[in-house]
Amino acid sequence: MKQKISFKEIRPFVRFSATQLLDINAPFIKNNYVMGYDHRIYFCVEGEGVMSVKNQQYKLTPNSLLIWKSGIKYKCLESTSNFTCITANFDFLSSKEGYVYPIAPQEAKSFTYDLIFEKDIEFIDNDLFNDVIYISHIPDADSIMKEIVKTYREGFTFNKLFLSGLVIYLFKTIMDNNSKSINYSGDKININSIVKYVHDNYDKDISNVSIAKLFNYHPNYLSKLFLEHTGYSLYNYIIKYRLSRAVKLLMSSNLPVSKICEMVNIQDQHYFSRLFKKYYKVSPSEFRKK
Repeated sequence: MKQKISFKEIRPFVRFSATQLLDINAPFIKNNYVMGYDHRIYFCVEGEGVMSVKNQQYKLTPNSLLIWKSGIKYKCLESTSNFTCITANFDFLSSKEGYVYPIAPQEAKSFTYDLIFEKDIEFIDNDLFNDVIYISHIPDADSIMKEIVKTYREGFTFNKLFLSGLVIYLFKTIMDNNSKSINYSGDKININSIVKYVHDNYDKDISNVSIAKLFNYHPNYLSKLFLEHTGYSLYNYIIKYRLSRAVKLLMSSNLPVSKICEMVNIQDQHYFSRLFKKYYKVSPSEFRKK
C-alpha cells in the first residue's frame, strides 16, 4: 500500500553526502545492479557517465542532476576517468533520522525490501517527485549541492536542520527549472522571479501584500498560486527563509540574537524566538549552545 503524503509535509533528512569520483573501477560499476534503502541524488560536477535507473539510461554531464527513490535498481554503465558527482542519500520525512549512519546499497538480487526506510512514498500534490527526476542542465543546483556536502561534512549537532532546508531549496529549484512559469486560468506568473525577490530582499520590509502589489496580483490569489507550486504560502515561505538565514548566522557568528533579528528583518525578538522554537523545537540561544 502506498504511503500518500502532501509535499508540504516533507522534512528531508540527509543521511550521507559526499563528492565522489565514480571511475570505471568503482565496485558498483563493475558489479551487478544495486538498490538503496534510502533515496539518492546524483549531481555531476566533472566528467561524464551513463546511469541506468529503473531500466532507463541517463547521461550525466556537468550540471546535470538525477534523483530516484529507494528500492529502485541502478548501475553506472559507463564513465570517463574523471566522472565526479556530488551525491546525497536522504529521506523525505524524518521518521527514521535515528538511523544516522550511511547505509550502503546492496546488490539487487539480495536486496531486502522490508528494510527500506520509506516504502512507496506517493505525493498527492506533486507528480514530479513520484518518479525518477532527470534534468540535463541545472547550474543553479551547483551551489546548493556543494553547500549540502559541506554542511554534512561539518557534522554539527543542528546541521540536520540546515540540511533539511537546503534539500527543500534544491527541490524548489528543480520545480522552478521544470516549469519556469505556470498557467492558471490564463494568468502566467513567474514563481522563480518571486522566490529570487524574496531571497534578495528578505532583510527588507517585504510581505506577501507588498510582493503581490509589486507583481500586480491580489495577495490571496498570489498566495494560492505560490502554495500550489511550492507547497508553502508566500507568507510562510518568507518566514521560513528568514529563519534559515538566522540559523546560518547563529552557526557562523557570535552576533547577539537581537542583532540577528534585525538582520533578517524580524524586529520583535520575542516573536522571533517564538517562531524559531515553533520550527526548530528549541530557542535561538539553546540552538547556539548545541
